[in-house]
Amino acid sequence: MVIAIIGILIALLLPAVQAAREAARRMQCTNNLKQIGLAMQNYHDVKNSFPAGGIPNYVGTSTTTTRSNNRRVGWAVQILPYMEQVAAWDAIVAGGMAPPWTAETTATYYNIDVPGYLCPSDPNAKNVAGMPAKISYRASAGDAWLDSVIGEVRGLFAFADTAKQKAFHGLSSVVDGTSNTVLCSEAGVGTGENGKDTLKAVRNIAYNATHGTPTGTTGSPRDCLNRKGANGILTGDAGSGDDGTDACDNSPCGRSFADGAVYATGFHTILPPNSPSCFTVKGYASVGSNANPLMSASSYHSGGVNSAYVDGSVHFISDTIDCGDIDEKPKTSGPSQYGVWGGLGSREGGETQTP
Repeated sequence: MVIAIIGILIALLLPAVQAAREAARRMQCTNNLKQIGLAMQNYHDVKNSFPAGGIPNYVGTSTTTTRSNNRRVGWAVQILPYMEQVAAWDAIVAGGMAPPWTAETTATYYNIDVPGYLCPSDPNAKNVAGMPAKISYRASAGDAWLDSVIGEVRGLFAFADTAKQKAFHGLSSVVDGTSNTVLCSEAGVGTGENGKDTLKAVRNIAYNATHGTPTGTTGSPRDCLNRKGANGILTGDAGSGDDGTDACDNSPCGRSFADGAVYATGFHTILPPNSPSCFTVKGYASVGSNANPLMSASSYHSGGVNSAYVDGSVHFISDTIDCGDIDEKPKTSGPSQYGVWGGLGSREGGETQTP
């Protein structure tokens, strides 16, 4: 009888203990986003703009002093000095600010460890020796995914590989107001690149999706959303990288903090949190037009994601947030058609909603 009573008590207490632990982890995640937001503001104080999603050029250590490489040194690298990581930043600069996958700076990008970049609720958000440092957070590209036609992101962070793209944006461009504009959010770290159909939508990418190009005549965000099947499992080809044949296959879905591609460290305020992320091809050969990445925020917190705003606040965004008409293609100007979530992503859409 005593043993039975103890068993019942344990059964009653265990959920409460687990809930308390998750509450603490969620609070730590919130604090991480606050620190990232503060680092962004400090960067702005010095540079008079926020960092780019990815730096358009870098100074190499070979005979060519300036090279262009798809804007791939990401925002999480650029704010390192403001995250108390000056030594890591200096080492990266000494390596020439080369892309994260090159031999020039591989050791630097692999060996760095920024605890504030990892959500404690994410079981995959753990750095592993000999692998690129991971990240649980993404910067907002706004409410329009990009191809070679659209040259200006509607969010604060430009990731696209196009000469039309303005890479850096400051507070003056946040016309909708700092309390109405998302800065960063969460995304679950990818689990691998095996191309199977048994991968969870919250942390991987659906390949060969049919959402199409932003300005095309077919496809819409709903086509991407429909790739989420029973129990959150993606249908069809999926992975968090390409086919596992080269080192940069680890880049998508937070598997390389330094990669300044939208599929690696960016997200869109189009589909609700914990929706699928999608490519229109199998793989991610291009930051811009070829793969048409549509990336969603996600987390291991129940019911939504933590998101940081330009004013420094952090709010929890529910999976049920209004996303407007996801059967429509993205706009290039004016109010977002993707409801409250889309409006929070655009920096100058003319929306006035608050989180």
